[in-house]
Amino acid sequence: SLSRSIHRLEKEFDVVLFSDYILNDKVKKIFESSYIDSLDQIKDDIYISLKNFLKNLNEFDYYMNNNQTTISINFDVDYESSMISDIYMKVISELEELNNVNTIVKLNNLDSIPNSVLNCISSNKNISISFNSNAEYFSNGEKIYNNVNDEELTSKGRCILSTTSINLGRIGLSNRTKSIEEFYLQLGNILDFTKNQLVQRFDLQASKYKNSFPNLFKNNLIMDSEKVENSQKIRKVLKNGVLNISLVGLNECLNFLNEKDKNNLKINILKFINNKITQYSEDSRLNFIISETKDDYILKELLAIDKSIYGTDYFEKEKKKYSLISTTDEEDIKGNYIDVQKFINTRIDIILRKNSSEKKILEVISRARKLGILFFKIKLGKDDN
Repeated sequence: SLSRSIHRLEKEFDVVLFSDYILNDKVKKIFESSYIDSLDQIKDDIYISLKNFLKNLNEFDYYMNNNQTTISINFDVDYESSMISDIYMKVISELEELNNVNTIVKLNNLDSIPNSVLNCISSNKNISISFNSNAEYFSNGEKIYNNVNDEELTSKGRCILSTTSINLGRIGLSNRTKSIEEFYLQLGNILDFTKNQLVQRFDLQASKYKNSFPNLFKNNLIMDSEKVENSQKIRKVLKNGVLNISLVGLNECLNFLNEKDKNNLKINILKFINNKITQYSEDSRLNFIISETKDDYILKELLAIDKSIYGTDYFEKEKKKYSLISTTDEEDIKGNYIDVQKFINTRIDIILRKNSSEKKILEVISRARKLGILFFKIKLGKDDN
């Protein structure tokens, strides 16, 4: 039937599919013309809808997550998905300011990078690249995937319940004249304290009832929310979320400590923290993750406090905030950033010169992919750390 022929349409329109219903060339041209007109109309409608949608998202006040929204798109699925993604990138390229909307372009291989993506990156649009097609990321690299309460690995319907930042810069500074064993002892104690604080916060959240959060549980968007009645507490739903310990000032911490091999020290510290986090998850049956704080306010505020406590002699005069271990430049993209992403949830930010060409951007993407960096963002212009 005609309906079965329509369902056979895949990548592009082929009038041969309708040969049983085409009596002459005039009817054939009608089919072809109708298809082209319909497709153009659909593209126009999608363009207008996406433009209004993104502008509203950018301006909407959520009172949470610094009003940041993250959207993932994929060019490697099918014709329809690629068409929508192409239109989406066109809208992104035309809108001047989208500071609150983060776009993650998910790719399976280097051959599937569209020119529209390279063009938007060269224009410094808010775009990140992911070669991890299974997991979903937040804009700064926080990833929800593993679940100690479920064998299924998924990001859908799960959220970050609470985040607490720990100041590694201060821990390193306070241990600058002490042994590495004393440093790890203090770090372990602070991690344990932070874990207890997050668990206490979780218990407070889990003691609430489903009907207290009508918007959160509307349409069963939260994993397992359909299993909880309105009059029941939400613990069995929240246990699928994650408790996040976020790191600040690891670079400065490394500089303050007396160990000579700074890269080896960095990996050992991250391993130590990761092992503690894994143990917390197993013991409590709650999901813990590690990330890196990228909030400028926190980075600046903690550095200012530490300067007021320890004085300015230990810090560079022009330094206004703690730096990030996840920021690098094109000359310093090395394999050790794989280790960084292995132990903590973070996006690697690669800084290029302002006038870098699309060819240069593609070379850097290729290099990062070959090194095994799964999630990164290319920024044009000198970083202000």
